[in-house]
Amino acid sequence: ASGTTFLAGDQTYKAAGGGKIGQVVTTQNMQGASIATYSTSFVTTGVAGTITPSASDSTILISVTSGSGQLDTANNHWYNTIYRDAVDLGTGTYFFTTHYAVSGLTSPIIYMQWLDSPGDTSAHTYTCYHKTGSGAVTGYWCWGGSYYNMTLMEVLA
Repeated sequence: ASGTTFLAGDQTYKAAGGGKIGQVVTTQNMQGASIATYSTSFVTTGVAGTITPSASDSTILISVTSGSGQLDTANNHWYNTIYRDAVDLGTGTYFFTTHYAVSGLTSPIIYMQWLDSPGDTSAHTYTCYHKTGSGAVTGYWCWGGSYYNMTLMEVLA
């Protein structure tokens, strides 16, 4: 039936009838300096965008990129996640993405994407957070002052 959601394995499918984009909100900036953390708990990067769904059954497609990130110490991890307001949309323990430095400095591109179902028509702020696996390591967003981009798209049911 049109608009029906069904599961097949670990995939969710939505039958034809919805899926149109209702609105797009983009936050883009060039950082003058890298956004660094030594924290082993998630802390904000300051990369954020706010969207207000027009319907409670809409979903929000979140797409985030950062020109480059950096991990400055060998044999350590750096984790990235997205919060909706105060809720970690990742696992709560780890991440959406992780980077591992094998021989010291590494400069990965940060890319995260998630389809969220807030279930209401309230304004929601999506914010990128990061942490390191050890307080002895530094994780950076926008290494060397590169661009970041966050795009929020309301997908209508």
